[in-house]
Amino acid sequence: MQRLVQLRRVCRHRGLHPRWNLRARAGHFVRAGVRAGTFRPRVDRTFDLADLAGAHRYLEANGQFGKVVVTVGGLSG
Repeated sequence: MQRLVQLRRVCRHRGLHPRWNLRARAGHFVRAGVRAGTFRPRVDRTFDLADLAGAHRYLEANGQFGKVVVTVGGLSG
C-alpha cells in the first residue's frame, strides 16, 4: 500500500516538470514549421507500389538519408 501511495505522488506531479512535456512541445514545433513552410521532410527516394520489394531492400540496406516514399499508381505528391 505504501508503494502505491508513492507511485500516485510521482504520477500526480509529472506534469510540472518541463522535460515531461517535451513531446508536446516538439509536436508544436514541427506543426508550426510545416505551416510556415520552413520545415519540410526530406525525401530520399520514391518507389512505385509495384516495386515495394525494392523499397524494402533499400530500407534494409540502411542507405537512406530522409524518407522513402511509396507511390500508388504512379502518382507522386
